[in-house]
Amino acid sequence: MNDRPELPVGKLLHNSLGDVKRHWTGLLGGVLLFDLVAAGVLAPLTTGMLKLLVHFSGREVLADTDILMFLLSPWGWLALLLVGAALLTTTVMHQATLLNLLAAPGEPRPLASALLATLLNTKAVFLVAARVVGRALLWSLPSLGFIALAYLALLTRYDINYYLSVQPWQWWAALAIGALAVLGWLVLIVPRLLAWYLAFPLVMFGHTAPGQALSESARLMRGRRRQWLTVLVGWLTASSVAGAVLTAAIALAGHVLLDRPDVTLGQAVLSVGMLAMLWGIAHLLLTLLAAAWHAALWYRLSESAAIVERGTPADRTSKRWQQLAGRQLEAVLERIPWAMVAVGGVAALAILAGGWIATRIAIPDRATVTAHRGASAEAPENTLAAFRLAIEQRADWVELDVQLTADNQVVVFHDRDLKKVSGVDLVIEKATLAQLRQVDIGRRAGESYRGERIPTLAEALEVCRGKVGVNIELKFYGRSEGLEQRVVEVVQEYGEGMPLVFMSLKADAVRKLKQLKPQWKVGLLTAVVVGDLTRLPADFYAVSADLADPPLIDRIHSQGKEVYVWTVNDPISLSRMAGRGVDSLITDYPARAKRVLRTRAELSPAQRLLLELAPLFGVAPRFEDAPEDA
Repeated sequence: MNDRPELPVGKLLHNSLGDVKRHWTGLLGGVLLFDLVAAGVLAPLTTGMLKLLVHFSGREVLADTDILMFLLSPWGWLALLLVGAALLTTTVMHQATLLNLLAAPGEPRPLASALLATLLNTKAVFLVAARVVGRALLWSLPSLGFIALAYLALLTRYDINYYLSVQPWQWWAALAIGALAVLGWLVLIVPRLLAWYLAFPLVMFGHTAPGQALSESARLMRGRRRQWLTVLVGWLTASSVAGAVLTAAIALAGHVLLDRPDVTLGQAVLSVGMLAMLWGIAHLLLTLLAAAWHAALWYRLSESAAIVERGTPADRTSKRWQQLAGRQLEAVLERIPWAMVAVGGVAALAILAGGWIATRIAIPDRATVTAHRGASAEAPENTLAAFRLAIEQRADWVELDVQLTADNQVVVFHDRDLKKVSGVDLVIEKATLAQLRQVDIGRRAGESYRGERIPTLAEALEVCRGKVGVNIELKFYGRSEGLEQRVVEVVQEYGEGMPLVFMSLKADAVRKLKQLKPQWKVGLLTAVVVGDLTRLPADFYAVSADLADPPLIDRIHSQGKEVYVWTVNDPISLSRMAGRGVDSLITDYPARAKRVLRTRAELSPAQRLLLELAPLFGVAPRFEDAPEDA
């Protein structure tokens, strides 16, 4: 293969945009067609592969710390390799479909023909993708090792929350080491990824064996890597700027149409539906355009290296079948009145989207307010003072954390040690209750809280009795054997008849507590999950705000269970989660949460619809007009 002269970066970007302009209908059709195949076939296969690997590891669902343990196991590394290769294969084949379209002489070949030419190379592409991902993982090991060593050496003496809140020199040193490790990783991996950029065109167009593709690509990219990096930065910058401009335009339109006091529900439904559809279509087109432009750039690079010639499909032996499939598809497409379908579809979807959103937002909120570790934004967390303040602010529930002391007492405390709240180096599980009582954990929060001590669970229940429900989270550190049984004993003595729920990050603790007290309401707390969370047994699920999307909430509710979401503090997030129908808002600001719910209760359906979509359309909701009263 003879190398051809390089084009200047500016001319390369310009010529590739010309390719997109000349063939934009075929390219956008190719993107859409492959996206349908990916969504219907490739994505389920990848998800199934991950679930199968998780199953072979002995689990059905992974949550929180289970994910880390899985990734550190051989099954986890195999999952990273295979799933990473599958995802990379899907991305590459997406672009390969467009490469096949661009390789046709004159106008692009039929979409089905290009897709078939791509699919026939799936095995070769996957084998190359596996090599790329495998080598990338190996090159990542030194950096991961440095980060792990920095964490172990600098951030393990005290509870991680101490380092996050106080940020001592060890924290900054660990961050600096981590940043250097990431920088070193980028220095190692970026040149190699650039060197392998031609590996996939080589196996598809150059008929290079997968085992030789990376080395041959590195040879062809010698002297081209810096130019190609500049091209990619230019492509990414232009795409990002276009996205920002589009977002600003939609936000301005939303502000003009919706931020008016005389907007009726019908107007809001139509406006929101149209804006949502415009938003979706515009972003879809921009994404498709960016993908097509990248494919055109990739094609130009492949052409300059004499890998691909116009009129040469990825697999010449399938040309007759490709053309036959393409003609059949074209015959079907020609009979469809696309203009009428597009106009009718957009109008129908706009009305349906607006109506569906309006219906969901118009329902009354079901959320209660749970004070996270008490009113912890204003009082020392997990103290009797924080619980009393939460009661004053009319929280529906108080959430508190419990763990065992050295003398088997159940105390209310979150961290493994007292370093964050008092500066004292005392570990809960290694200290007796008497030793812990000597430490003032309120002084750092202000003089008015001086003298606050770590409470026992019994004392906390006594303060909350008859005034607020209590959500008890079981914390497990080094010494945790028997915590469930001790909680049962304390609650039976001091909490009978109170509204109580229990939860834990550990699924085993949830199961054990249910075995001890089947009638108790016990939930699973989680921040990250792989698989179907609802397959883990629990009476309710307390999930992070990032996980609490409408599909998960609907799935949990369909099983007759509740969704708690944590930790939501700003008014917009509180309102959005309440609008999604969560059952409890776990927050550091119970007074603020109650005010947001009161404000929402007074809104008309149109106003509530605007409130839900305000961040999307650039309208600023106003929750701060009223005082932060109780």
